[in-house]
Amino acid sequence: MRGRLPLLLLLMTVAGTLALAACTVGATPEPLSTPMPTASAAAAPVANADCSCPCPIPASAQAHAPTSTVPAVSVAGVKLTGQPFFVRATDEPDIRRCQGLVVAAETVTDGTFVSAQQCWDEGAVWWEEAAAETSWESGDLVAAADRWIEIELARTYTLREAVVQADNNDAYLLSYRDLETGGWLPLWTVPPAYSFGMVTRPDPLDNGKRQALPMIVATDAVRLEAEFGDGTYSVSEVQLFGEPSND
Repeated sequence: MRGRLPLLLLLMTVAGTLALAACTVGATPEPLSTPMPTASAAAAPVANADCSCPCPIPASAQAHAPTSTVPAVSVAGVKLTGQPFFVRATDEPDIRRCQGLVVAAETVTDGTFVSAQQCWDEGAVWWEEAAAETSWESGDLVAAADRWIEIELARTYTLREAVVQADNNDAYLLSYRDLETGGWLPLWTVPPAYSFGMVTRPDPLDNGKRQALPMIVATDAVRLEAEFGDGTYSVSEVQLFGEPSND
């Protein structure tokens, strides 16, 4: 038995090394002076380096039938407001980064999900925060409230359900515009879904499953922002469901 122990330890070491090598990490970013590539130049999806090696490999999301008959709302437009999007917070190398593709804001509501586990900055609307590393190490994960994805609806709707696909290890706040005051009020905190890459909420394995909103509201616009996370944020799809309001 003692003679077999070194061999067993050797096999365990080799297995651990292979597991670490299997975790795909993002490419070293180019200098900020170099224009970001567009989504048309996208390579095959890769795993997000947000996870710790060895990376778990969850099943891919499936295009299941919708779990509700509430109709989808019509969207009039999408705009990115606040601080710049698609800009690196620093020019320091960061293994979490992939290609940093630039996409149109309207892709957030085009009805198409990116591949499950796709890298967070390839095919989604993404942004970074300069103090992310310091905040992460200090335990302060609160995101800066300085960037929003605003979605104007085609008319006033009574919202009931939603689906969001976003980077896995962050939380996002979905707010709605108050029809009387024009102010923004919280509607749903989209929770983290710790895995890697892009993950759909509420069900990472079923893009058709919807989240019943904590309250039913009438509004003509919503917005999405980061609430907390690691400082690298992205959103690839927001779907809203409800009926046209009578008012």
